[in-house]
Amino acid sequence: MKTSKIILIGFFSLVGLFLLSLLIQVDSDKQERGFHQEAISLPPFKHLVLLNSASIDVYQGENDSAFVHFDSKTEAVFPDYELKGDTLVLVWANKDFNWSRTISCSNLKSVRVENSRLNINKLAIDSFKVAAFGSEIHINNKVEIEHICLQANQKSNVKINEAIVKSIDAKVKCSRAELHIEQLGELRAELQDSSILSTWKVLHTDVISEPMSRYYSR
Repeated sequence: MKTSKIILIGFFSLVGLFLLSLLIQVDSDKQERGFHQEAISLPPFKHLVLLNSASIDVYQGENDSAFVHFDSKTEAVFPDYELKGDTLVLVWANKDFNWSRTISCSNLKSVRVENSRLNINKLAIDSFKVAAFGSEIHINNKVEIEHICLQANQKSNVKINEAIVKSIDAKVKCSRAELHIEQLGELRAELQDSSILSTWKVLHTDVISEPMSRYYSR
């Protein structure tokens, strides 16, 4: 065998051993770190006010609870909250390695989100109120709502992504709303201060728009 072939074989063997050692090390690190989930009970509430919080996931469940996923080398960080009647005012700060924050709600009727991000992932209800102030709200495809009363202000971004919704009343001011709904029965909306509203197919529309605002319908 030529010397050059022997050198190449030796080189690729060393490379293979090096890559194998890296894979073993990465797998060992993952096992050592790990991720955990912890939960706390929340008092029963109907209305959620979310203030100055990191990205929060909300879904309809059998009880009212808060869940956090976190790195095993750190501690779980749970929200600060106060119950005012049937309204829960909640602040959930973002911390390193607390990479997922979730709230289970048994009887949610409305959300008000200020300087935060909220993802509504599962909900079935007749009527629902949504208010965003300097925030981002995503209502996703496992949501079924007869009627939504939507308010978006202060450069908010509200997106309804393939949820089942029959009718919407919306007031959008200096903000953006995207209604990616397969077939919306009725839309009544008012756009102010350079706002943007976009929809898919809507059977009946009544949209009032100031000159600097825009309404798009596909």
